[in-house]
Amino acid sequence: MPDAELEQYVLAQANQLQGLADKVRREIRTFRVSGTLQGAAASLSGVDRLISFFEANPYTVNTARQIAIRLGREMGEVERELQLLEQKHFIQKISYPGSDVYRYIPQRR
Repeated sequence: MPDAELEQYVLAQANQLQGLADKVRREIRTFRVSGTLQGAAASLSGVDRLISFFEANPYTVNTARQIAIRLGREMGEVERELQLLEQKHFIQKISYPGSDVYRYIPQRR
């Protein structure tokens, strides 16, 4: 997938997932999670799964390899998607000697 097309896809999915995250927060406040919400979360794949991973684990700080293992995905794909998410300020890349780690940047209201 070309970078421009992937970038558009990531932006669209990020907006969609932000809505899903808002709905999850509302549902958690009322102590109920609907079946449709569970189904939507289960159907996510690719970039969706990566964004969902960070939304579900907002305090995680992991390398691309660790994230790929946790998601059961190829590291090369995950690295490319992480780079795009970093460019869009969805996550932060922290460089250490020999390894880069990534962390989620929560959306400010």
